[in-house]
Amino acid sequence: MTAPFLRRAVLLLGPAVPRCSVVPARVIGTIRLIDGGELDDKILAVPVEGALAGVRSVAQLDAEFSGVTTILSTFFENYKGRGKLQCSGFGSAEEAEQLVDRCSASFERFAAVR
Repeated sequence: MTAPFLRRAVLLLGPAVPRCSVVPARVIGTIRLIDGGELDDKILAVPVEGALAGVRSVAQLDAEFSGVTTILSTFFENYKGRGKLQCSGFGSAEEAEQLVDRCSASFERFAAVR
């Protein structure tokens, strides 16, 4: 079933937080995923306080915290079973912001007709 509006997940990188927590965060990029032949990009964000507070991009994340992008792509390529989901790289913070804007506009259109 196709959703009537774009839905995307935000991955908050850093220490665990309780479910439904509101955490001030900065969008740093996307992880580009293909799930069942459909695009399923996830937005990557970091808390504005703590060890990752200075990170502004996926490239900086990878430079300062070596291996994080490898861990992310490996996780997503395996958690549903090997070969069921593919990672096709990472996108910039600007791409992530555009995705957030598109999803927000899509939700507003959906909410208006309900």
